[in-house]
Amino acid sequence: MADESVFSPVQAFEVLKKRAADMINIKLMKSGGIYKAQLINQMAEEFGMWQTY
Repeated sequence: MADESVFSPVQAFEVLKKRAADMINIKLMKSGGIYKAQLINQMAEEFGMWQTY
C-alpha cells in the first residue's frame, strides 16, 4: 500500500503507472482537499484498484 508516499494526483499517477502498489491510502487533507482526493480515487479506479473501507 502506498500510504505516506502519495500526497498529490501527480504522485498517485507515478505509483499507478509503475504498478508500485496494490492500494493507495488517500489522506483527504494531505492530498489537498476533496477535489484532489477524488482525482486520485478516479485514477486508481481507472487503473483497476477497488475501494476498500
